[in-house]
Amino acid sequence: MLDVRNLTAVYLTPVGVVRAVDRVSFSVNKGESVGIAGESGSGKSTLVNAILNALRPPALARGEVLFQGRNLLNLSKQDLDKIRWRKISYIPQSSMNALNPVLKIRDQFLHIIKSHYPKMGKGEVMKTAAESLLNVRLDPGKVLEAYPHELSGGMRQRVGIAMAISANPSLLIADEPTTALDTVTQFSILNLIIDLKREGRIRSVIFISHDLPVHAYVAERLMVMLKGYVVEEGPKREVFTRPLHPYTQFLVESSKLEGKGLRLKRREGGGCPFSDLCPQAKEVCFRKAPSLVEVSAHHRVACFIYGE
Repeated sequence: MLDVRNLTAVYLTPVGVVRAVDRVSFSVNKGESVGIAGESGSGKSTLVNAILNALRPPALARGEVLFQGRNLLNLSKQDLDKIRWRKISYIPQSSMNALNPVLKIRDQFLHIIKSHYPKMGKGEVMKTAAESLLNVRLDPGKVLEAYPHELSGGMRQRVGIAMAISANPSLLIADEPTTALDTVTQFSILNLIIDLKREGRIRSVIFISHDLPVHAYVAERLMVMLKGYVVEEGPKREVFTRPLHPYTQFLVESSKLEGKGLRLKRREGGGCPFSDLCPQAKEVCFRKAPSLVEVSAHHRVACFIYGE
């Protein structure tokens, strides 16, 4: 469904070029849930905005983002509008705070749907909005007439998801959809996304989170990012039970309540993005960044321990 090839995203700043995403390649198959993990600043959100061709100056993206055979980076805004939200939808970070505080939910649905389907009548728009709210287990009669401040954080998050799925997209990109929510509400939102995929409301999902237990629950395949690079990618169970890259090992160990973590020695240098902290770093790690190599079926890692 989605094929990303050598995608690079940079920010032009007064002090120079900041490379936020560096030659990232991966794919998303029909019916698949792909998780993207990594700490804050690893490039996860920049990556998905580059995929959507939504970066704005001073950011630039190059490479290929093939969706159903078309490179999204080469499309005009008019052509992109026929794909974004209709076929690829997006739940942004803190989407529960992205609602307009002075408009009722009804008017916000009306605005977003009419902007993509200008010929759709108001009655049909409200019918679509009501069906979307029912799909996320909300009462349309109450929610459509409410202002955002009259809803709980979890309800606002569900409204954001309802807007994202109202066109039955083929691919849903969810960027930290459970951030700032309590544990019970997080669990509810994750179950909701899983149910929507199971019911066919959405076909494939890219799920971005720095929280590994979240990926353990929702993802089928996991991609780990660090400083703009993909350092490991593979089936979720294999990455969790046999993490190969030292950074992935650190993340997995840190996510365990009983884990001791890794004892890291800070080093100076460049090359591999984890070389300054990696306890297994070799001389070559400071000179150049390793490429992703396949170590088993569908499991890749960028680490000189496993060769080039």
